[in-house]
Parts: sequence; C-alpha cells; structure tokens
Amino acid sequence: MKNLLLLFIVLMISCSKEEQSKQINQMVMANFDLSFSFYLQNNKGDDLLEPGSSTAYKRNEIKLFKDPELKEDVTREYTPNGEEDLVHGPHEKGYMLFIFPNMSTPISGGNFENILYLQLAESDVDTLNIQVTEMNNGAYISKFVYNETIIFDFNDAQFDFNWNKVIVK
Repeated sequence: MKNLLLLFIVLMISCSKEEQSKQINQMVMANFDLSFSFYLQNNKGDDLLEPGSSTAYKRNEIKLFKDPELKEDVTREYTPNGEEDLVHGPHEKGYMLFIFPNMSTPISGGNFENILYLQLAESDVDTLNIQVTEMNNGAYISKFVYNETIIFDFNDAQFDFNWNKVIVK
C-alpha cells in the first residue's frame, strides 16, 4: 500500500512539472513573438544607429510617443524591463531598434494596433503602425508599417519571415 501511495505522489509531481513547463514555454513564446527589431540605414548602407558614427542618430534622442505632438515619452512602455534605450547591438548587420508593442488598443476581434511616433532627432519623426493578433496561447505581430510603407504583413502570401528587416531612410 505504501508503494502504491508513493507511486501516485511521484506521478502527480511529474505531471504537474510537465504542465508547468508547457505553460512557461507558452509564455516565453508569446513574449518572443511580440518583440520586433529592425535596422536603420541610409541609402549608402551606413548604420544610422551605430554609436560614434558621424551619420548615426544620437541614442539619447531616440524616443517613442503615442501622440503626434510628441508630448509624452512612452519609450519605457515599449522596451523590455522598462529600459530607456531602444537601440541594441551590435548584431549581424549592425545596431537595431527593439520595440515590444502592447495589446491596449483593440481594432477588431483579437487584433490590436499600436500607432507610435519614433523620434530619431528633433526634426526627424517617423510613424510606426504595429498590429498584434491574439491567438489561443499567445500573440504575434501580424503587420508592421513604417511611414506608410508596409514592411511586412503576416497575411501576405509573399511574406518572407525574415525578422531582421533593414529600413532605408
């Protein structure tokens, strides 16, 4: 009887750990799918985010805003751990901007929109439209538009799944 009880306890613990592992994997996947990063280059191929480069934007001036009047800096709301810096790197092709959109503005069943204004310099502001689609166990970025140019659309049959996009300014 003791052996049967011990076997039952071991089975309960192992099943519980497996379920916890599945939940953790789903949370990690959902968070991973909501991050988006891209490179900024000029038409000569210069990295516009590389510190020390004469063509680069100043990191401390790069900010995100929800309003076109640029009144409230919301950069910390769209970075991991509330960081102030959107720029990360170096990576494969240079420095990247990392943005973590949220799901606070619904546009239709399971779809959310983030319209953000990316201030790169005092006189250089770009518009980002990042759409998020929610599914059973998470969410993913379904569309990204940069200054009215579609960078990718998950529903487009020609979508190339290259997450390391280069945007030329």
